[in-house]
Amino acid sequence: MATSKLTPQDLLLVVTTIRVTIHTMGKFFQGDTRSGNHASIYLLIANSNKSVRLNMIKAGATDVNGTFEYEKYEYQDSNSSVHDFDMQAIRGLTVDNVLSVVKGNGRDKYRLARSRSEEHTSELQSPRL
Repeated sequence: MATSKLTPQDLLLVVTTIRVTIHTMGKFFQGDTRSGNHASIYLLIANSNKSVRLNMIKAGATDVNGTFEYEKYEYQDSNSSVHDFDMQAIRGLTVDNVLSVVKGNGRDKYRLARSRSEEHTSELQSPRL
């Protein structure tokens, strides 16, 4: 899985589809009966097999706030996908447009919800704006 940080040129890439992917993360403990899941947003890039993934992670074991990440990937379909939800992007939408809206509305700053495994889940608590 080839990934790379975004370059200034990558910010100008045109997005054709916004995909919400639900990933399976497997079972955390031997006695678990269900797997843990996580959601990511992929911006599918026009005329290519590339995407930019927007993701909120728990960077450290004791972190309570999420760390917002975005990287370019050399694929559009995740191997760990349980289900995808696709939305057609408006004509001319760029990666920079999406990142500006996310950051401009404070959606890159979240306090993560706790789960059974003390790891983060896809449930995020919206910041007070």
